[in-house]
Amino acid sequence: MSKENVITVKDEKDFEEKVLKSKDPVVIAYDAPWCQNCKIINSKLQKVVRESEENIKMAKVDVEECKDLAEKHDVLTLPVLALAKDGEIQAQSGLVTDLGEIREFVNESLSTEKPKQKKEEETFTFKSPLDSV
Repeated sequence: MSKENVITVKDEKDFEEKVLKSKDPVVIAYDAPWCQNCKIINSKLQKVVRESEENIKMAKVDVEECKDLAEKHDVLTLPVLALAKDGEIQAQSGLVTDLGEIREFVNESLSTEKPKQKKEEETFTFKSPLDSV
């Protein structure tokens, strides 16, 4: 992966210009200097981006420096990955940890046409085992 494919986001304006307005899809890694898991995930993400057949870029967003941006995108824990394509966040996940999961997240996100919004009826409802008695 060349240096020009790694973007360091400094603020919200930078995010809009370099990520949302990019002609290529951008995988976003929200992280912080103190987050050891972020460093591990980011190195795996760099490998996935480098090996991808798609022309994709990687952006790093330090949540310590970009608190407003992290809040705007509902980043509550770290690490979090997201993918921006066609000016929109297509997908976001904090549940990917191994190389295969990261690759799957990127590939599935690239194939998504529009961000998936959960409908109210699709939200999780807890059902007690006693409900069927």
